[in-house]
Amino acid sequence: MPEDQDTVFCEDVIYSEDYRDYIKEYFQDFSSIIRTYQPVCIEAVGGRYAVMHLAGETSMQTILEDYNISMIPALYGLLDTAGLEDTGILYMHRNPYLNLRGSGVMIGIIDTGIDYTHPAFVYEDRSTKIYAIWDQTVREGQKPEGFLYGTEYTEEQINQALASEEKLAVIPSVDENGHGTFLAGVAAGRVAETEAFSGAAPNASLCVVKLKPCKQYLRQFYGLMTGVPAYQENDIMAGISYCVGKARQAEMPLIILLGVGTSSGGHTGQSYLSQMVNDVSGFSGVCVVTAAGNEANTRHHFAGILPQGQDRAEAEIRVDEKEKSFSLELWAQYPDIYNIGIESPAGERIDRVTPAGGKSQTIRLIFDQTEIFVYNQQVESQSGQQVIFLRFRAPTAGIWKVYIYGAAAVNRRFHIWLPMQQFISEGTYFLRSDPDVTLSDAACADDGISVGAFNNVNNSLYAASGRGFTVDSRIKPDLVAPGVNLSGPVPGGRYGIRTGTSVSAALAAGAAAMLMEWGLLKGNDLQLNSHKMIKYLTLGALRTEDMVYPDKAWGYGRLNLLKTFHELVTGRR
Repeated sequence: MPEDQDTVFCEDVIYSEDYRDYIKEYFQDFSSIIRTYQPVCIEAVGGRYAVMHLAGETSMQTILEDYNISMIPALYGLLDTAGLEDTGILYMHRNPYLNLRGSGVMIGIIDTGIDYTHPAFVYEDRSTKIYAIWDQTVREGQKPEGFLYGTEYTEEQINQALASEEKLAVIPSVDENGHGTFLAGVAAGRVAETEAFSGAAPNASLCVVKLKPCKQYLRQFYGLMTGVPAYQENDIMAGISYCVGKARQAEMPLIILLGVGTSSGGHTGQSYLSQMVNDVSGFSGVCVVTAAGNEANTRHHFAGILPQGQDRAEAEIRVDEKEKSFSLELWAQYPDIYNIGIESPAGERIDRVTPAGGKSQTIRLIFDQTEIFVYNQQVESQSGQQVIFLRFRAPTAGIWKVYIYGAAAVNRRFHIWLPMQQFISEGTYFLRSDPDVTLSDAACADDGISVGAFNNVNNSLYAASGRGFTVDSRIKPDLVAPGVNLSGPVPGGRYGIRTGTSVSAALAAGAAAMLMEWGLLKGNDLQLNSHKMIKYLTLGALRTEDMVYPDKAWGYGRLNLLKTFHELVTGRR
């Protein structure tokens, strides 16, 4: 942050709808960014990235045309819709020689917050197992050191609140949704005998980040449905940076759990958030676990192939009558270049919409009264791919056709993604869809542990579990974990049931915490990080004899910590 920057004013800017947020890499200092963009405020995230805040009169179109679509924060949503025994985790708890419960390890939860009063997060002596909470939505308290917004609550303050009759008067941070509370419980909740519940790593400490809701300009840009929880990429990145700092302060190894996801991006692991996952995963004692997403059966992905001898392919989209606005993204495999055409349900056709690279145009259809914003960037700076972004406002219900023309097609392959299921009407989908390459974009990061979900009752795949591989053919997801009808804490001291890959990722995060305890804290592997964690967990994954691995849905198999330790410790198969 520049020394002359007014931190109080910047906090107002961060929350204000009159200012817009953009992400940019920087080198050494902010000077070049300040000269080029003239932001009213700028903040560093993780030592490599900057979030700059520009006045609202700086239009999105100007940013797109002059710079890069990756600068616009992607929007992330929640990935929801008795696994401990089957994963070998309970054996680790009970084994007198191992006795692994995540002791001395921190798990970072970047999500909707936490019900810190829930018994799952309180020790027998009524002290908290939460090391710190950063609530990005609360402005009245002390901001975390190095950050310009939100309020931090320390372990000491949480204990004071727990001892008070009016707990929320001391710490007013709540989890209105319950998603973060549930994931924190699955990963690290205390044993509740009466509920037959235990978190995977019940002795692990927690660092919790409650994400603030996204700004309205981003909802409008992506055409999001109203009322749906959505969070900005830059706030998630800031949450990662915060958790890393807290782990260093506490001198603890760290597992970061990302139970949020998005269908935006090129699915090559090169978004800003994915790169940050890779950055921190290289540290000894740090591991990032990402949820694969729940998009495999939503029909939101179109895998395009331009047939030899033809210059056009066609994608058909059924648009629900309730759809008020939606977007889609076409990403072309390097070095291909494409143009698009559009045909409405009424038969109104626009051939070869060809805005120059880095430019946009708005098309207003006559018969359908639909407005279509088209942006074309021939070489996206993070991935080198072409990206074409379309946003439909007031789309006519029915079948829309998108024609894809090969202007310079070598690979002759491209992909189109609709938004994730929470961001779009259920009745809007591709007529000819492909369930592969439906991972959340962050789950494509090289060095994060990408986790899908299966039903441990019958060993069947959870149908919605995001499938790989990545666009550039890397193996993701890494493995699957139980994620169907798992029990966990919900706000108000109760327990409930959830399903989804965020739940399976939480279980895997707890398993990773136990492995980190074994490696770093018990001296069995003092260089343990995400690279080695992926190797260890996939080494021990259970595999079905009649299936070829790695698999696009199952990765290297089903999480089984017991088999991992058999491989590492005893050498038995």
